[in-house]
Amino acid sequence: QRAQVSERVAVERLAAFGVASEDYLVLVDRELRIRYVNRPEPGQTLEGLAGRRILDFAPAEDRDWQRELLQGVLATGVKASFETVLHRPDGSTVVLDTVASPVRAEGQVTGLAMIARDGTAAREAARSDERRVFLLESLRLVDTVIRGASSVGAMLSDVLDAMLSIFQSDRAWLLYPAD
Repeated sequence: QRAQVSERVAVERLAAFGVASEDYLVLVDRELRIRYVNRPEPGQTLEGLAGRRILDFAPAEDRDWQRELLQGVLATGVKASFETVLHRPDGSTVVLDTVASPVRAEGQVTGLAMIARDGTAAREAARSDERRVFLLESLRLVDTVIRGASSVGAMLSDVLDAMLSIFQSDRAWLLYPAD
């Protein structure tokens, strides 16, 4: 009974932090069942999530490696980080950067504290940066070709070759472009 009171007090304290957090804060037990989550998705309730397996929310193709990773944290007591995808009840998807850390009581690992941060915006920014780098490199290639040409005819031919390379096309595509 004393352990239940201590756990309830700990959950209440965590809840106070969780309300203010934009991250997902999740406590799971050794069976990987949710004991606490700070903010359910719209259409879900804390009561409806309590007791469900955390892996129920992972994509089916990722469940095996995530189970191994989380059980490894439980076994070794060493935290681990990973990326996962959450399919929300409204059909949208979010990329989560997640850290799973051991929760200890009396020297024993009793569960996991998981913090999951929405990494969708960061991924999109990285993709945007990659597109910008690609465009700049493409412009540099065309500029180099133009500056190195010995005649207008050679320049046009070399620019065409550079553009075909950039767009990963061939000359047949110019004659028969796809819709």
